[in-house]
Amino acid sequence: MSRPRVPRPKPQTLRRCSASGASGAPSPPGELSTREVCQPALSKSSTPLRPMVMTRNQAPTDPTTTDLLGWVQHTIEHLCGSTQGLTEAQVRTPVAPSGWTVAGLLGHVHDSTIFWLHHVLGGHPMTFEEDPWDNDPDLPLVALVDRLRQDTAAACAAVEHLGNDTAPLWWPDGAWGGYRQTTVRGVLLHLLNDNAAHTGQLDMAREHLDGGVWDHAVDGVRLPSRG
Repeated sequence: MSRPRVPRPKPQTLRRCSASGASGAPSPPGELSTREVCQPALSKSSTPLRPMVMTRNQAPTDPTTTDLLGWVQHTIEHLCGSTQGLTEAQVRTPVAPSGWTVAGLLGHVHDSTIFWLHHVLGGHPMTFEEDPWDNDPDLPLVALVDRLRQDTAAACAAVEHLGNDTAPLWWPDGAWGGYRQTTVRGVLLHLLNDNAAHTGQLDMAREHLDGGVWDHAVDGVRLPSRG
């Protein structure tokens, strides 16, 4: 499917990988074992959405919609953070018999997330086609990550005013054998479930590629001990 043109917020800077102990602080001199932590820096575009301040010309946001959009962005941050420290060669290395790659997964999640937020919830009809993943995209890894973060943040901001029990503004009639979600809440739960599954796929791919595992204590990837 073609990528929608949505506004892009200011790019954010990623924190480089650094050696640290279990607490996230620098390891003391002479410590026998350290772990390398790859952790993305947070920015306004990557933090969960918060309710808007109400003015005379603004309606209050729906807290259910706001919470679900925040969790959607949280899964995107997990996906992006799981790629930190990987090389271009690694993200284009097939990690399953079907041939999918980390780069291909990032592209798929981008297109799927924009489809549900921008097209379905936002009411921007498109010609619907279930295209196969592009496992060797033209964009480098940094651009793939930036695009995923920025377009997701912009698409979330564009639909945060929608009530959770209202109907999506568009639906691809006839797709998926008649499957349909009738509320904003249902669409967001579908998207959240889909993206959460992809975070698990990427976690396993990362461990296969270089032994890195996601550590919720530091909200980043820990690489195997050295030494």
